[in-house]
Amino acid sequence: MEYNKKTISAIVILITIFYFALLRPAITGYGVYQEMQKQETPLEVYSESLNDLNEKLSEANAKAETYKEVLEQQSVNSENYSQEISQCQIKLSECNNNFQNYQESTNKEIEQLATINSEKIAQERSIITNDKVYMDQMLKLEREKM
Repeated sequence: MEYNKKTISAIVILITIFYFALLRPAITGYGVYQEMQKQETPLEVYSESLNDLNEKLSEANAKAETYKEVLEQQSVNSENYSQEISQCQIKLSECNNNFQNYQESTNKEIEQLATINSEKIAQERSIITNDKVYMDQMLKLEREKM
């Protein structure tokens, strides 16, 4: 008897479904039953232990979910802080540039003022020297008149 590919595929799929849907859980359940028999654990005690474990698992899952939510919030906060830090670094760089520009312009103004002051001082000295010469001449003339 010759089988076509569709028939073989259907048989493989049915065997796979049978294994995963019925046979595997039955084998696992039988293994648990055998283990329970070895430990001489009554079904009620085993059931209570299983219920306790389920409760603990539920609690652990709830805590894990809470931790996950907190971690996600911390991640969002971290991203926000990272963006804020980047913006602050940009502003700091701008402030440093502005400060350097201000310092350079201030130094130029100071140099200009120093040059102007030196020129004014030189002019004042010249005026004072001229005035002294004039006063000396006037004093000499006054002495000569006397």
